[in-house]
Amino acid sequence: MMRNMRKSLAAAALIAAALLAGPGAYAGSSSVASEGESEDVVVLLDVSQSVLPYFQEVTDYVVGSVVRDFLRLGDTFHLLTFGDEVQVEIAQRLTDERDVKSVLGKLYLLYPLARSTDLVSAFGYLYQYVADLPLSRGKVVVIITDGVHNPAAGGASAGLSPEAVRSELDATAAKIRRDGWPVYIIKIPFSAERAGAETAAVQSGAKASAPGAAGGVPASPSGAAGSGSSGAAAGSAAASGAAGAAAQAPGSQAQPTDYVGDLGRSLGATVTEYSSEGKEDLAKRSLSLPEIEFPGPLGKRGYAFSFPLKVTNRSDSDLGLELERVSSGSSELLEKKSFLSLGPGKSGVMKVSVRLPEGTEPGPLRLPVELFFADGLRAAPSRGVLELTLAPSFLSALFRSGARALLFALLLAIGLGAALFAVILVRRAPRRAAAPIVAAVRESSEREAGPAATARGGQAARPQAPGLPLKAASGAAPAAPAKPAQAPVRAATSPVAEVPAPAAELRPQPSRAAKVPARREKAPEPSGYQPRVARPGTIQVELRVEDQNPHIGSRNVHTLHAGSAKAVGGGRSDYLVFLVPVPGGSAELHFDGERCVFVPLRPELFPGLEGPLEDCLGKDISMVSRSGYPLVLRFQKYERPADRINRLLHCIEAPGLFSDLDR
Repeated sequence: MMRNMRKSLAAAALIAAALLAGPGAYAGSSSVASEGESEDVVVLLDVSQSVLPYFQEVTDYVVGSVVRDFLRLGDTFHLLTFGDEVQVEIAQRLTDERDVKSVLGKLYLLYPLARSTDLVSAFGYLYQYVADLPLSRGKVVVIITDGVHNPAAGGASAGLSPEAVRSELDATAAKIRRDGWPVYIIKIPFSAERAGAETAAVQSGAKASAPGAAGGVPASPSGAAGSGSSGAAAGSAAASGAAGAAAQAPGSQAQPTDYVGDLGRSLGATVTEYSSEGKEDLAKRSLSLPEIEFPGPLGKRGYAFSFPLKVTNRSDSDLGLELERVSSGSSELLEKKSFLSLGPGKSGVMKVSVRLPEGTEPGPLRLPVELFFADGLRAAPSRGVLELTLAPSFLSALFRSGARALLFALLLAIGLGAALFAVILVRRAPRRAAAPIVAAVRESSEREAGPAATARGGQAARPQAPGLPLKAASGAAPAAPAKPAQAPVRAATSPVAEVPAPAAELRPQPSRAAKVPARREKAPEPSGYQPRVARPGTIQVELRVEDQNPHIGSRNVHTLHAGSAKAVGGGRSDYLVFLVPVPGGSAELHFDGERCVFVPLRPELFPGLEGPLEDCLGKDISMVSRSGYPLVLRFQKYERPADRINRLLHCIEAPGLFSDLDR
């Protein structure tokens, strides 16, 4: 009575531990594998009395671990127990946490009470059961036994010799290998002490069946009835059963035959020995499950972030991992697949990139996730919790709303327009600043050219300030000039003298602000210079104009090849003079491979030259604009600033200084 009470209390304690620890991993996860991803996991468990000392540990740390670590929601768990005969204890699909609790509750109520073990019949039943399951789902088989075949007298496989037992197991294993089901075997240590009850039962059954064996008990290894004397055949069968029972008696020297090794070789499966040491990880090692270690608190993260997963390969072969999905409830979080390759017993870190759903509210977050690997690979544990504080950046929060994104795009367009307008103003500012100077230079040159033109025409005329009327021909004193409504601001001018002129030619002068019609450029005159090539070569030449800003980049730096020429002047000339307006193509700079030649194309602009100027580099060339403004041009070989700095730095070197001190 007390013994049964202790058993009930132990079972209740195991159920409570399973409900508190086991299903917790499923909490918050509603991701259910689809029909193509789900699997049927079938566990064949030995419940004979010979496994009693280890049975509670096996159900807790092995079978329970299969449910907690290997199964996913959507899988179906099948538990078959065998001893005297095979029983289907559990066949349940896991769709939510309640199903997991139900499976664990039924699991921990099991107890090893069978007095005999029929391994051959159980293995045959296992094949037929798995073969009848739907083909659309994967199938995984786990066998947990001590490997002893000790059937009851009168059973279907009673009286088989060890060779016949191996033959039956090999035949069934060949069918399983043909169908391609993965099989994992966990061997429980055999308890000879607990097997005594089984031995006694077998012995009594053999004695009881010996007198009445004439009824046709199969005596041959093949199971066929003896063709001779029925009494002799029955005696032979009884003697065989008794001999097998005597071999397992506690005091007998012979040990029972262990068929686990033969079963593993026939299935091509690895056999894992059960031991109380390391029992927590036994299921993971036997099922070759990669061990996953989820990270600790991740701190502040945005909607898109990555986290590390530490993975350990517990198997004896190379492992290739491909993470295909990361689920949280009904949401898929994985942004891109992650890959990791590990050798046997090696560990590594897999970087996982995820993106949270847009509806997730910022703040502290405990996010349950479930991992799905390619080819149906299972990991332990495949479920975990990510702890983080969701703190999205300003841009992430902005683009979560369509109206906010549109407003941001509008503000960005306005900002870009303002920046472009500022750039245009900055680029036009130098031209506007130089406009009054250019106008003053033009006005001064026209005033100087006015008296000379009047003398040649036989008439006296002088340029006058804008807005002043011309003198009358009679020489009367001029009236006070009327101030125009919007007169441009100019420098003070000297008083205008009386200029006699015919009355017919007295006309009001047009204002300077009036548009002056463009004058036609005079075609350049032939220079008479014939380009030549003394030898092949290339040179970089820079133009410097006195009082003209030289800091304009490489605008006036050009490369000349032997026989080539570059235009000099205003407009679109290669070498640009922009201090005052000058005609485009006023001159050319030629290079013959040895020296540069300056060829004036408009001789009137170069009063100091009577023809081409040979070897013009480093020489000052005088030039006047159309309005008579003097200019000085100077061509020189171009030297990059970096080369100039290097030359200056090397000029302080004193060769031989240290060699003299060393003597």
